[in-house]
Amino acid sequence: MYETDEALVVVAPMPGVTPDDVEIVVEADTLTIRAQLRASAPTKNYVMHEWDYGAYERSVPLPAVFHGDVTASLGNGQLAVSIQRRTASTATSSEGSSSSSRSSSVAMSSSTDAGASVTATVKRSSD
Repeated sequence: MYETDEALVVVAPMPGVTPDDVEIVVEADTLTIRAQLRASAPTKNYVMHEWDYGAYERSVPLPAVFHGDVTASLGNGQLAVSIQRRTASTATSSEGSSSSSRSSSVAMSSSTDAGASVTATVKRSSD
């Protein structure tokens, strides 16, 4: 996880995962990434195979200043999720209600599929 002038970027290794198998949830001050690595039918008689399949999930706390738009990219076995810094207009609109919730699709760029997308749910509560 690293910070730029515009956003917080979380990078997660996702070898073999497709955009359809990724879910990104931002709820209050937490980013949660869920993914599913599906096993393909074995085509070889493996002597040894070191690859985990199945579902996994990781949550990280978000500093309060990062409550803007969420974008993601998947390529070379890595998922990068970018959460924009909170702007003055974002802060003003969230102060008007006790909580807000919205679900949206995050446009995900992918090195293998230009039209790839991942489902993201963004739930915000007032500060």
